[in-house]
Amino acid sequence: GSLGTAVYTSSWIAPKAEVHSQQRFFYMGHKGEIRVDQAHRGYEVATDEAGYASCNPLFMKYTPNPEGEFAGQLGYGYRSIEAFIDAVAALRSGEK
Repeated sequence: GSLGTAVYTSSWIAPKAEVHSQQRFFYMGHKGEIRVDQAHRGYEVATDEAGYASCNPLFMKYTPNPEGEFAGQLGYGYRSIEAFIDAVAALRSGEK
């Protein structure tokens, strides 16, 4: 069998910091590790097999949905670019 240790911390108060809420998760395994940091919008994965990657799945989803179609339009990166293009189009047409 395997043995694991978990540490959970929660608090209603926190000292002044760079963000209002620190939301982090760490996993260490025998073939790699994962670090999730919601304050910095992403996560880091390091494995013996694939090496290191700094991922941000909330910005844009680069993998297709189960039907093989583009599925990245719900990420904040896609939506912010779309909002910018819509705003420019509205300005150019005189709407705003």
